Amino acid sequence: MRKKKKWDPEVRKREILDCAVKVLNKKVYFKCPVDEIAKYAGIAKGTIYLYFKNKEDLYLSVVFSLIDRFIDLIDNVRKLDVPASRQLYILLDKMNEFLKINRHLFLSIREEAQPPKGRIHEEFNKRFHKISESISRIIEKGIKDKEFKNYPPYVVGSIILSVTSLFAHKEFSDNDCNGALNSDLVLKILMNGLKR
Repeated sequence: MRKKKKWDPEVRKREILDCAVKVLNKKVYFKCPVDEIAKYAGIAKGTIYLYFKNKEDLYLSVVFSLIDRFIDLIDNVRKLDVPASRQLYILLDKMNEFLKINRHLFLSIREEAQPPKGRIHEEFNKRFHKISESISRIIEKGIKDKEFKNYPPYVVGSIILSVTSLFAHKEFSDNDCNGALNSDLVLKILMNGLKR
């Protein structure tokens, strides 16, 4: 007698989210029917509604999932046994790459999503606070090791997050920055400032 494979709803939900990320990275939210996500996932459209209330719920789950991956990325960099300045460089590089891969989806979020309200707004704030907190821990390490000046770590983390959102929301042409908007430039400005 064959053993039945145990069905894990969390695994299926994760698979649907992964497929939705891939599809939404190619299409604008309002032009992306749930049918297309279901087809890409190899499931019936109705199956999606077993896991998500509606298209907006699926979309928000995708956004929160990406933010959580972003937080994991930061936490993994923090675990590296290298000086804080190196962690910061690696972090900026990885964040930049993450945002390039998911750029269309992040732009779609900005263009299509309604401003979050109520519980959703609280969830966004909680996650963005966690991102800034994670980045600030790298800054704290640099201050402790006397590598960085003693600026408020959370403020510096928030500034880095703001610069990162610049990467996500604006595609720079060579005329804008001589093709030089990258981790090296951002880190150079952060570490050396603008003063001559």
